Amino acid sequence: ACDDGGGTALFAPPPGTTMGKFLPPTDDDGGGGGGGKYRWPEAWRADEAPCSPGTALIFRQDIPHEGVPVGEGCEKILIRTDVMYERRVKVFDDDAGREAYRLHVDAQAAEAREDHMEAMRLYRHCARLSPAYAAFAG
Repeated sequence: ACDDGGGTALFAPPPGTTMGKFLPPTDDDGGGGGGGKYRWPEAWRADEAPCSPGTALIFRQDIPHEGVPVGEGCEKILIRTDVMYERRVKVFDDDAGREAYRLHVDAQAAEAREDHMEAMRLYRHCARLSPAYAAFAG
Protein backbone atom coordinates (compact mmCIF):
# COMPACT_ATOMS: atom_id res chain seq x y z
CA ALA A 1 0.00 0.00 0.00
CA CYS A 2 1.07 3.55 -0.61
CA ASP A 3 0.60 5.48 2.60
CA ASP A 4 1.42 8.78 0.93
CA GLY A 5 -0.83 9.86 -1.96
CA GLY A 6 -1.61 7.93 -5.11
CA GLY A 7 -5.38 8.27 -4.92
CA THR A 8 -7.75 9.96 -7.31
CA ALA A 9 -9.21 13.32 -6.30
CA LEU A 10 -12.73 14.13 -7.50
CA PHE A 11 -13.79 17.76 -7.81
CA ALA A 12 -17.08 19.69 -7.78
CA PRO A 13 -16.42 23.00 -9.54
CA PRO A 14 -18.91 25.85 -9.13
CA PRO A 15 -21.62 26.00 -11.83
CA GLY A 16 -20.40 27.58 -15.04
CA THR A 17 -16.77 26.59 -14.44
CA THR A 18 -15.20 24.64 -17.27
CA MET A 19 -11.60 23.91 -16.30
CA GLY A 20 -9.08 24.23 -13.53
CA LYS A 21 -5.81 26.12 -13.87
CA PHE A 22 -3.46 25.01 -16.66
CA LEU A 23 0.10 24.45 -15.55
CA PRO A 24 2.56 24.57 -18.47
CA PRO A 25 5.28 21.93 -18.91
CA THR A 26 8.27 22.28 -16.59
CA ASP A 27 11.88 21.14 -16.74
CA ASP A 28 10.82 18.16 -14.61
CA ASP A 29 8.64 16.80 -17.41
CA GLY A 30 11.02 17.68 -20.23
CA GLY A 31 9.38 20.99 -21.09
CA GLY A 32 8.78 19.74 -24.60
CA GLY A 33 5.03 20.08 -24.61
CA GLY A 34 2.45 17.60 -23.53
CA GLY A 35 3.70 17.70 -19.97
CA GLY A 36 1.32 20.44 -18.97
CA LYS A 37 -1.78 19.59 -17.00
CA TYR A 38 -4.84 21.10 -15.45
CA ARG A 39 -4.99 21.47 -11.69
CA TRP A 40 -8.20 22.06 -9.79
CA PRO A 41 -8.31 24.36 -6.75
CA GLU A 42 -8.32 22.48 -3.44
CA ALA A 43 -11.50 24.36 -2.46
CA TRP A 44 -13.32 22.41 -5.19
CA ARG A 45 -12.16 18.98 -3.97
CA ALA A 46 -15.24 16.92 -3.17
CA ASP A 47 -13.62 13.60 -2.28
CA GLU A 48 -10.59 11.42 -2.78
CA ALA A 49 -10.55 7.71 -3.52
CA PRO A 50 -7.49 6.20 -1.83
CA CYS A 51 -5.04 4.02 -3.70
CA SER A 52 -4.87 0.51 -2.24
CA PRO A 53 -3.89 -2.81 -3.80
CA GLY A 54 -6.68 -4.72 -5.47
CA THR A 55 -9.15 -1.84 -5.65
CA ALA A 56 -10.93 -0.40 -8.66
CA LEU A 57 -12.42 3.06 -9.06
CA ILE A 58 -15.28 3.44 -11.51
CA PHE A 59 -16.66 6.87 -12.37
CA ARG A 60 -17.93 8.86 -15.34
CA GLN A 61 -15.09 10.56 -17.18
CA ASP A 62 -16.96 13.86 -17.32
CA ILE A 63 -16.45 14.22 -13.56
CA PRO A 64 -13.51 16.57 -12.95
CA HIS A 65 -10.71 14.47 -11.46
CA GLU A 66 -6.95 14.22 -11.18
CA GLY A 67 -4.46 11.70 -9.92
CA VAL A 68 -2.80 12.48 -6.61
CA PRO A 69 0.98 12.02 -6.94
CA VAL A 70 2.25 8.86 -5.27
CA GLY A 71 4.69 8.93 -2.38
CA GLU A 72 8.33 7.97 -2.61
CA GLY A 73 8.92 4.31 -3.41
CA CYS A 74 5.32 3.76 -4.53
CA GLU A 75 3.96 2.93 -7.95
CA LYS A 76 0.46 3.37 -9.30
CA ILE A 77 -0.67 1.65 -12.47
CA LEU A 78 -3.82 2.83 -14.25
CA ILE A 79 -5.82 0.74 -16.66
CA ARG A 80 -8.57 2.66 -18.42
CA THR A 81 -11.33 0.90 -20.26
CA ASP A 82 -14.62 1.74 -21.90
CA VAL A 83 -17.61 -0.48 -21.26
CA MET A 84 -19.98 -0.78 -24.17
CA TYR A 85 -23.37 -2.36 -23.72
CA GLU A 86 -26.77 -2.65 -25.28
CA ARG A 87 -30.02 -3.65 -23.62
CA ARG A 88 -31.19 -7.03 -24.80
CA VAL A 89 -34.77 -6.17 -23.95
CA LYS A 90 -35.43 -2.70 -25.31
CA VAL A 91 -37.29 -0.21 -23.13
CA PHE A 92 -38.94 3.01 -24.27
CA ASP A 93 -37.85 2.15 -27.80
CA ASP A 94 -40.78 3.74 -29.57
CA ASP A 95 -41.09 7.29 -30.90
CA ALA A 96 -42.54 8.64 -27.63
CA GLY A 97 -39.88 6.92 -25.52
CA ARG A 98 -37.00 8.21 -27.64
CA GLU A 99 -38.45 11.74 -27.60
CA ALA A 100 -38.98 11.55 -23.82
CA TYR A 101 -35.33 10.52 -23.42
CA ARG A 102 -34.19 13.43 -25.62
CA LEU A 103 -36.28 15.85 -23.55
CA HIS A 104 -34.82 14.42 -20.34
CA VAL A 105 -31.24 14.89 -21.61
CA ASP A 106 -32.07 18.45 -22.72
CA ALA A 107 -33.63 19.16 -19.31
CA GLN A 108 -30.48 17.93 -17.55
CA ALA A 109 -28.38 20.20 -19.77
CA ALA A 110 -30.64 23.18 -18.98
CA GLU A 111 -30.35 22.37 -15.28
CA ALA A 112 -26.55 22.19 -15.55
CA ARG A 113 -26.42 25.68 -17.05
CA GLU A 114 -28.76 26.88 -14.27
CA ASP A 115 -31.70 27.53 -16.60
CA HIS A 116 -34.14 26.04 -14.11
CA MET A 117 -37.32 27.32 -15.76
CA GLU A 118 -36.37 25.68 -19.06
CA ALA A 119 -35.39 22.48 -17.24
CA MET A 120 -38.78 22.33 -15.50
CA ARG A 121 -40.59 22.93 -18.79
CA LEU A 122 -38.65 20.11 -20.46
CA TYR A 123 -39.12 17.70 -17.53
CA ARG A 124 -42.89 18.39 -17.55
CA HIS A 125 -43.06 17.86 -21.32
CA CYS A 126 -41.14 14.58 -20.90
CA ALA A 127 -43.56 13.41 -18.18
CA ARG A 128 -46.64 14.27 -20.29
CA LEU A 129 -45.21 12.56 -23.36
CA SER A 130 -44.25 9.33 -21.57
CA PRO A 131 -45.37 8.97 -17.94
CA ALA A 132 -43.76 5.51 -17.81
CA TYR A 133 -40.36 6.90 -18.86
CA ALA A 134 -40.69 9.79 -16.38
CA ALA A 135 -41.43 7.32 -13.56
CA PHE A 136 -38.46 5.18 -14.63
CA ALA A 137 -36.08 8.18 -14.80
CA GLY A 138 -37.29 9.53 -11.47
